[in-house]
Amino acid sequence: MIKVDWDKIILKAIPAFLRRTRRYDWLVVLNSQTRAVNAEFDIYSDAVKRKLLHNGQVIYLEKVINDIFDADQRRILITDGEWANEVFIYHGYENQGDYNVYYAWENGTNYQNADQVSHELGNYEA
Repeated sequence: MIKVDWDKIILKAIPAFLRRTRRYDWLVVLNSQTRAVNAEFDIYSDAVKRKLLHNGQVIYLEKVINDIFDADQRRILITDGEWANEVFIYHGYENQGDYNVYYAWENGTNYQNADQVSHELGNYEA
């Protein structure tokens, strides 16, 4: 963010032969609204930059939640949950061959054709 030194700008804008205290003070008063608008813009710009800094990644999400709800002790942690024992089916375009059905904890197992896999939803054949 660029910080503007308004006093220096006003002083440089006045020609040397017209620099008087009263004229400078008058220009500072005229410039007060510009300073106020610039200060509001700086606050808004900082808020927008802060919002854009945080995305959906866990570490940033964790930081935002801790900033809002637990700024002092920062006890909020986001971790991966337990994997459910689900059946995964892959299509051929995913380089898994025909439909392969297997449980998540058995992903290293190579099933052969006609192998049976039982699940609470039914029996599946590889």
